Amino acid sequence: MRPTNMRCPRTVRLTAGALAIAAPTSAVALAADQPDAQSTLRITPTSSQLEYGHRLTITGVAPRADAGQRLALEFSAAHSPWRAIAHTKIHSDGAFRLRAPLTRSGSVRVGAAADATSDVGTASGAASKGTAPEGVTTTGTAPAGVATTETAADPAGTATGTAGAAVISASRSERVAVAAKLITSSGAIDALSGQRLELHGALLPRHAGRLVRLQDLAGGSWRTLTATRTRAGGHFALRYVDRASDRRTIRISFAGDSANAGVHSAGRKLIPLEPALASWYDDGGNTACGFHAADGIANKQLPCGTKVTLAYHGRTVTAVVDDRGPYVPGREFDLDQSTAGALGFAGVATIWSSVEPAPASARPPRAPSGPRRTLERKCPTGASPTSTWTRSTCRLSFGGGRSFEGEPLWWPEAGRDRS
Repeated sequence: MRPTNMRCPRTVRLTAGALAIAAPTSAVALAADQPDAQSTLRITPTSSQLEYGHRLTITGVAPRADAGQRLALEFSAAHSPWRAIAHTKIHSDGAFRLRAPLTRSGSVRVGAAADATSDVGTASGAASKGTAPEGVTTTGTAPAGVATTETAADPAGTATGTAGAAVISASRSERVAVAAKLITSSGAIDALSGQRLELHGALLPRHAGRLVRLQDLAGGSWRTLTATRTRAGGHFALRYVDRASDRRTIRISFAGDSANAGVHSAGRKLIPLEPALASWYDDGGNTACGFHAADGIANKQLPCGTKVTLAYHGRTVTAVVDDRGPYVPGREFDLDQSTAGALGFAGVATIWSSVEPAPASARPPRAPSGPRRTLERKCPTGASPTSTWTRSTCRLSFGGGRSFEGEPLWWPEAGRDRS
């Protein structure tokens, strides 16, 4: 009789051979294609910072042997479980691409889709019901003394499902910062002196308790004027009493928190308005400044061409000083018919005004804000029969049918000598 211990080496050799045959082809391909055999997927996010709701794109490569397997793009916020947000399949060359919009900061990774892992889990559970020794399972039928085997526990972190396919372990995670989104109005803000200014808006995602600040630009840096917290639905209302008389730029700012990165609104001009008594007149003749603005205004002290913001009963217009007046005590501005019509103004009343700072250049502005008018010069000439001088009477016209007579001009005619 042959000793029983002589059969052990042959059995061990056959079992080892079966294990080598059943090893996943993806592991072999990974070892050949990638230097790190522990990482089954290599991913590259297009950006680590996103605006609210914009799509994150993940590109990557997997072993070619895993072509056709389904992948899932997974997302996890701070201390929350992973959840799938997009799916795709591995291409024949091993490449894949996933895209999904994000609304908050967190981490992303790529792993096997849930349906792929569940299929593999079922197959592995059915195989484990055999009676083979621990760590080795036998499947199907084979000649006496030969066992066809699969590993019950894959030391590389992958489990075999269908023939030639393996469950892909998740890639490394990547951190992505997603900025919040501010919904606010745009354009200049008219602030009545000494009255409360209210700015309303919303911050997305719509959570309560998030700190929002109103800031102005002073000395090249932003300073906080007031702050508030969002209410239910992300809505907020910033209230501020402006007592400064200068124009400046303001913005709404959210510094960021654990859910989102910070965001700032676009800068807006804050225009403080002061009360002023005004009247209006029908400007049908020449002006003291020599031009007619599209929306004109008369003032006794402001330089010609100065722009003044006027507000009256909810209407706002920017007028240009093109005339002098009014000469009635107590009144500061005279509005021409165009400016008065734009404001819905009639008679004498109090309006709100703000003078725009003069340009940095010391030279006064040349071009008025209205349509450009050309200067026409008509100079009929006539030679005197008894003189070597030619007399020219020029008539100058300045748009709108207005004209005046120029002084006679005399000059010697060419080719004639005065004697």
